[in-house]
Amino acid sequence: MRARSFLAIAALCAVAAACENDPVGPQCEDITRTTAATRGDTVITTTGLRYLELQAGTGPALESCRGVALRYTAMLDSGAVVDSLDAGQSLVFVLGREGERFIPGFEEGLLGLRAGGERRLIVPAALAYGAESRPARPPRFAGIPANANLIFDIRVQQVEAP
Repeated sequence: MRARSFLAIAALCAVAAACENDPVGPQCEDITRTTAATRGDTVITTTGLRYLELQAGTGPALESCRGVALRYTAMLDSGAVVDSLDAGQSLVFVLGREGERFIPGFEEGLLGLRAGGERRLIVPAALAYGAESRPARPPRFAGIPANANLIFDIRVQQVEAP
């Protein structure tokens, strides 16, 4: 467990150092989120993203142009897994950075998460792949059909300090 945490921290430091050494600076898009409503434990944003806070984290909150190390599992409404990281792996990137962009609902749903925080995102098709489908990646992962909603279970390992 310590080795995995150390690797995530080392990778995040490498991402942050690369941003600092970039003479042009990171080309980041400002990602925003505005809450439209709350129903029970579910927050609904103006874009249609829904999410549930499963566990609060500590430390700085994730915002655009900050590095993050996280783990996730992505599923269809049926529960079929379409993507997941193996034990010991982390996704390390700068949120909103050009060349490191993900589907809009995933990025929007990360805002405000802190290290140790866990969140379930319910991403409508319009904030995922829309009318496009994605092929399966056998043997472990299902394909993503057109107009599919996606569910992400996310656990943040580390957020770059401001």
